[in-house]
Amino acid sequence: MSERLRRQFGAVALLAASALVGSCGAERPSDRDTPATLWFSVQDSGRTRSITVANALCERCIEVERLVLLGDTTGDGFLEMTTAATRDSLGRYWLGQRGQIKVYNPSGKFVAAVGRPGQGPMEFHLPTPTFTDSAGLVHVFDRGNSRESVINSKFALHSDRRIPASDVFSVAPNVGAGTYVMNMWIATEAQAGYNLHVVRGDSILKSFGEPDESGTMNVFTSQRLLATDGDGRVLSAKRFDLDVVAWSPEGRRIAGFRGSPLNASPVKWAAFNRTDNPLPSEVVAIRIEDGRYLWLVTKRPRDGWRSLVTDKLYPNGMVGMAPKPGVAIDSMFVSRIEVVDLSSATILARRETSEKFIGFIGSGLLLENATDAEGHPRAAVWRLRLRLP
Repeated sequence: MSERLRRQFGAVALLAASALVGSCGAERPSDRDTPATLWFSVQDSGRTRSITVANALCERCIEVERLVLLGDTTGDGFLEMTTAATRDSLGRYWLGQRGQIKVYNPSGKFVAAVGRPGQGPMEFHLPTPTFTDSAGLVHVFDRGNSRESVINSKFALHSDRRIPASDVFSVAPNVGAGTYVMNMWIATEAQAGYNLHVVRGDSILKSFGEPDESGTMNVFTSQRLLATDGDGRVLSAKRFDLDVVAWSPEGRRIAGFRGSPLNASPVKWAAFNRTDNPLPSEVVAIRIEDGRYLWLVTKRPRDGWRSLVTDKLYPNGMVGMAPKPGVAIDSMFVSRIEVVDLSSATILARRETSEKFIGFIGSGLLLENATDAEGHPRAAVWRLRLRLP
């Protein structure tokens, strides 16, 4: 199982977070501001466009508002680190935990614990609530059991089916098509060099993608964040770089977009330390809105982070690091939210914040892994709004 799933999906993720289609509350520009030719209609699949910063970059145009704080300090509503979440048709929040899902109402009150640890029906290892369909059914992925469970609004099992038993890093639903796009490592001759797969149940319908330019593709270098739109287009973003590729529903490369490097040197598949493999900046969530706007959420080490850690020697002789007493790992990072106009390949708006966002959970909503003043793990849901001048 991938490191992202251990970190963000209780093992992320997501799922990356799930990247679902919907408005982020944007006040859309007038028709005169919309290019006559959309970026995805240009037939130049080999092109990679440089993402630049707009001359009039707006640092006040992204508004964030905390809607609700989830999790109780004691009792059944207590949270471990949240693995993933979605909001159902009744406005309730389903949060993945170890072995079960905890559900809270729109005001944050605990409602129910769904499932239990195990391998049977309605038993989970690391459940990932992924999305709610038009019938109000919540779709839950469980990589540990290689299974998708579909659960109704009364917390009863509607159906389940197998999913590929592989090292899945992130997944995005093609809502309405009954398929998913998965970023996962499959070390077989047929899938060699591909890191994206369209999946229905445990069947891989097609594989596509491209090798990492830094060398041979492997389970680490193949990691991508995913988003899909209502027309079946797929966007994939490298985990440790601002390198985004758009794909058609058939797996044809449409275009590429590349921003300034996130890290000064390639991130190594090893313990992070203060010298040759420092804490990296990374993409934690993406989504596409209106077929034009790319929302990017990145996590970046704050200035002076090295003073907050000490060296740690592992039994195998590897030198890593550990937080100093009283220092939380998450306190070493800031989150940056950016909106990219794909038609012009420019960053229109940017906002930095200390919240620890881990993924989109629906229409204009971001999930945060939070802690309260006493250090209890909580989860917060935030609403995003883009207000362009």
